[in-house]
Amino acid sequence: MQLRVGAPRLLPVSAIESVSAYLMAYGVLEALARRATEGGSWLVRVSLVRTGKWIADRGAIEDFALVPAEFPSAELEKLRGEMASPRSAIGHLNPVLVLSETPPAWARPPVPQETHPAAWPAR
Repeated sequence: MQLRVGAPRLLPVSAIESVSAYLMAYGVLEALARRATEGGSWLVRVSLVRTGKWIADRGAIEDFALVPAEFPSAELEKLRGEMASPRSAIGHLNPVLVLSETPPAWARPPVPQETHPAAWPAR
């Protein structure tokens, strides 16, 4: 494999975080299955650094020139969402998976720093 010389290009998503999240979800499902069949409790650990090394160990794409520099806008539009906040609308990527019975929801929008005092809530 020959590496291409030139400026590095970013992936359209954070591969390390996304893959780590999938590995953690898989680990939790495996732990729950073991608890149901074997009993006990199970510890699941995922490391961002180790996931990054695992991805790097897979190697580079043979013909990196064929990889688009930008995520296709039509695909990105499907993923894009927006929510109101006290200062302006905030754009975000929608969840990858949406369940019909439990759609994703946010109780409150993100707010600027120092909007709320750093204190325990009253009981």
